[in-house]
Amino acid sequence: MKGALQDDGSLAARIRRTRKDRGLTTSELAALSGVTQGAISQMEAGAIQPSLGTLRRIARALRQPVFWFFLENLSEGEEVVRATERRVVTDSRGAVEYLLLTPDLGGALEVFEMRLQLGAASADEPSTHLGQELLLVLAGTARVELGDKAVELAISDSLTFACARPHRVVNLGTDELRLLCAITPPSF
Repeated sequence: MKGALQDDGSLAARIRRTRKDRGLTTSELAALSGVTQGAISQMEAGAIQPSLGTLRRIARALRQPVFWFFLENLSEGEEVVRATERRVVTDSRGAVEYLLLTPDLGGALEVFEMRLQLGAASADEPSTHLGQELLLVLAGTARVELGDKAVELAISDSLTFACARPHRVVNLGTDELRLLCAITPPSF
């Protein structure tokens, strides 16, 4: 959305504020993230919206979970997340949705529901991050690419793995794939 991002709660402002809080210049963030300095400047100005992949690289460089950039009012102590009030992040193609099930990312655990449309993948290429992850298939059929192997999961199957292994999820079914995902520490 060009020009639609504003002050404190905006994605642009959160990227800029977090970069400055870390004491980084745009060129230093560019070097750490592999995103061009010009693109970072345009994102911070609200002129362009980063793809989910780009935002993941920036988040990793800023040592911040990706979801943090989309949360408006992080509150401490809340435990109930109403189904109608879940925070949702959608990839740039609209083929993958992430619904945050934990109140925020301030704790030691991140839990979300991932929904992948027919034929969609959680990422263009397998990626890594810190921690351990658990996937539980709620609906559909998944292929989890994990290092140099692939694991097929059906409804109610689960898989736990070290996130240091390159991984991604692909929807193999004929309908939407829904997964419960738990990651510790939060890294999204």
